[in-house]
Amino acid sequence: MGFVRLHIRLQNPDEPERAEPFEALVDTGALVSVVPADVLEKIGVVARWSQRFTLANGTRVERQMSTVRAEYNGRVTEVPVAFDEPGDASVIGVTTLELLGLEVDPVRQEIRLTDLLLL
Repeated sequence: MGFVRLHIRLQNPDEPERAEPFEALVDTGALVSVVPADVLEKIGVVARWSQRFTLANGTRVERQMSTVRAEYNGRVTEVPVAFDEPGDASVIGVTTLELLGLEVDPVRQEIRLTDLLLL
């Protein structure tokens, strides 16, 4: 499978006029999106809690977390994000995809709208 990138707009949930475009690789193995700390700081988002993560190699790390509003093609939702640290890759995780009602089409290597399950 190839790489799929997604371009979304991130907004401060308390001040939606403070917004920045954000484009990153979609990683369906990542639960949350990892966003450059300087982008989050630019729109006035502050860390609200810290979260431990286990990396693919088994290393445990801790990252600062918050929520942002994510907008894609007229769809807007609040999503959890991790503030990056040096060496971290910016990614759009599966939580952001699902909350926006999106999925990855691995054959066409693109993002598409999807139906959500209402159970």
